[in-house]
Amino acid sequence: MILDRKRHAFTLVELLVVIAIIGVLVALLLPAVQAAREAARRSQCSNNLKQLGLGVHGFIDQNLKLPPGVVDNGLTSASGANGAILNGWSWGTQILPYMELTTMYDTLEPTQAPYIMTGFPSWKVSQAQARVNQALPVFICPTDAQDQTQTFDGYVQTSCNYVGNCQQKQLDHDSLSYSNGVLFNSSYGKLKIRDITDGTTNTILIGERATRSRSTQSGTLWGAAKPFGNLIDTRSTNAQAPEATHKWNRIYLLAGGHRRINQNSTTVSYASLHGKGAQFVFCDGSTHFISESVENDANHSLTNTVFEYLQDRKDGISFDMEDLNP
Repeated sequence: MILDRKRHAFTLVELLVVIAIIGVLVALLLPAVQAAREAARRSQCSNNLKQLGLGVHGFIDQNLKLPPGVVDNGLTSASGANGAILNGWSWGTQILPYMELTTMYDTLEPTQAPYIMTGFPSWKVSQAQARVNQALPVFICPTDAQDQTQTFDGYVQTSCNYVGNCQQKQLDHDSLSYSNGVLFNSSYGKLKIRDITDGTTNTILIGERATRSRSTQSGTLWGAAKPFGNLIDTRSTNAQAPEATHKWNRIYLLAGGHRRINQNSTTVSYASLHGKGAQFVFCDGSTHFISESVENDANHSLTNTVFEYLQDRKDGISFDMEDLNP
């Protein structure tokens, strides 16, 4: 007896059903895959902040003080519409040797000014220009890694996603010493761990600032004004400055003031692309995610709030970590 070996093909209906099932499975799995990838990127970002925190503590162990927020090379001025200007290497450069990046530190020649100021905003690039275009992964959040370079006045610079806690209060543009943060006043070489009287667990050290944020002027640059070299207009660092129309504000390496996390204008504050908040490393080296809905001063009226207290090293107020994610 000969068996009927005729093969039956899929009908059109069966094929459509199979395609529909595959489509549903992809739709169900894709968000989970994307969430897993973002969780990994967020974890790497947290690890970057931990490494930066360890670098700061390595500097402290060696020098018995916090690294300078920015090294003042004497090129300062409190006159003119743009306030005071600082031009020099800053905290990121100082901690390189404590993150196994001694070769990079030596190559940058941090005893020399990275840029020579000839007036504001006119400036020219020093011999260090070619040395600061190398992107260092520890300074880049993986979620924001697309824009690893930015062009500033015709110069290509590598980007940075982390800024130091400069202040909680408004800076006096005629004085560079009125800071209650941790990485600005230390430019005078006087700030020590014991000066953080609120405790290292209650004071922000470094936080995120997204390059690709909702504000087209956001982000920080490495060569012109990142953790390695900077240009700061202290009058514009106060939260009430019209930074949306001031292109120079996009290059700050320090953060402070009263704006909430992920506010549309984030040139002097903190922001991330992780969604609903940003990550920070505190002065004790611990990392925390702080919600963008944490109490903040939306009107910039210099009123103390939870987020502002966390930026002040000596206000005498401490918080439970649960307060950071209401």
